[in-house]
Amino acid sequence: MTINELVADGKDFDGVYFCKSNENGTEGWSLTFLNLERKQDRKFEEHEIGIKYQIMLHDESDKVEIFEAVLGDPRSYLKNMIDCNQQGMLMKKCKRSQKIFSKILGKKEFRNFQRLFDAP
Repeated sequence: MTINELVADGKDFDGVYFCKSNENGTEGWSLTFLNLERKQDRKFEEHEIGIKYQIMLHDESDKVEIFEAVLGDPRSYLKNMIDCNQQGMLMKKCKRSQKIFSKILGKKEFRNFQRLFDAP
C-alpha cells in the first residue's frame, strides 16, 4: 500500500508507528497500526476540529520529541511526516496512551512495542 492509498483509505485507527524500513534490500516505510480494544481505553479527547493525539517523533539517533496536537486529518499528518522523512508514532490521547508512551520510552526499543497493546 502506498502512502497515497493509505490517505485515501478512510479506515480509522487509534495509533500508528511509522519508521524507515529496508526489507529485502528495498528501502521504504514500515507502518504498524494500533487499535485499542478495551472500551474504557477508547475514551478520546474530541474537539470541534478533530481528536487530540499524542505524538512522538524520533530521528535516526533516537532523539525523541513528544507533544500533543488536535488533528483533523491524521492520515494527511502522517503523510506529511513521511514526506519530511520523519519517524515516530501518533496515538489518540486516552487514559492508556501516556502509559504506552512511557513504556516505549523506557525501553528505548521503538520498533518492538506492539506487545504493549496486547496487555490486559
